[in-house]
Amino acid sequence: MSIIESLRPGDIVLVRYPFLYFLGWCIQVIGRDMWAHAALYIGDGDVIEAKGSGVRKASISEVLKSDSMVSLKYRIYRPNDISLGKIKKVIQYCEDRIGWGYDHNAVGFVAVFKLLERWGLIQKNPLINPLNEEDKEFCTELVAGAYAYAGYPLVDIASSLVRAGDIALSPKVSMIEI
Repeated sequence: MSIIESLRPGDIVLVRYPFLYFLGWCIQVIGRDMWAHAALYIGDGDVIEAKGSGVRKASISEVLKSDSMVSLKYRIYRPNDISLGKIKKVIQYCEDRIGWGYDHNAVGFVAVFKLLERWGLIQKNPLINPLNEEDKEFCTELVAGAYAYAGYPLVDIASSLVRAGDIALSPKVSMIEI
């Protein structure tokens, strides 16, 4: 069975980048997170994701594409016991943000915050991300925000502070074997 045949709308795709994708690799190292990117599967072979160019709709095969020099690693996470109505709200939330910009400042804050937290210089989980900008989102903020909007928060921190690893560790999702 192919990955597309295994996916359901609302599934979360987490991606780990090798060293050759320097920014993704930095996110993983600084944030002590094995995952650097999150995208939401919406059906028909498409995902919605936030990348450096902003929030966009893309094919799942494009997101998981690797060139001849690198091999991307990914995992699929599926929300546990969520209604179809809430999945539709999650997807609508993401669709409404297509065309928004990428929140470079907020993702930078998360990286610096996680580094300072790692060194024991700052307490865990501030209530908000002070650099979060309106009409801009980064990948995990988009996914976590969509689930929170639908009344099914994946984590107990603000979506503007969520890392991909936080989603992977959430008790509200299960990893799907493909």
